[in-house]
Amino acid sequence: MLRIDTPHSSRTKSFYTPPNTRIADMVIHIDEPLNQEGIDEIKEVLSCHEGVENVDFSPTHPHLAIIHYDSFTTSSKAILKILNSDSLFKCQLHDGNVQGIHVQLVGI
Repeated sequence: MLRIDTPHSSRTKSFYTPPNTRIADMVIHIDEPLNQEGIDEIKEVLSCHEGVENVDFSPTHPHLAIIHYDSFTTSSKAILKILNSDSLFKCQLHDGNVQGIHVQLVGI
């Protein structure tokens, strides 16, 4: 519990501060259909980025992923920039072609 004295009141308010408040989650949508190799490559690229804790793809909807990251070290904007950068990231698509992917933030 965190106790904060309000300036306009003699009362004290209590707020719950959850543990691990540094860890944030973001949901991304990938436009291109990925094969397992492409999914593994995304996981590998992001795991090398400082602050990214884990990447989980939906087993039934492989175009959706949840990325868990340390919000004190990186941001959703920085992660999206990595994924959408053609010069930094190429991925093998379902049809075997290799190209940059297009990723959108769905939610945080």
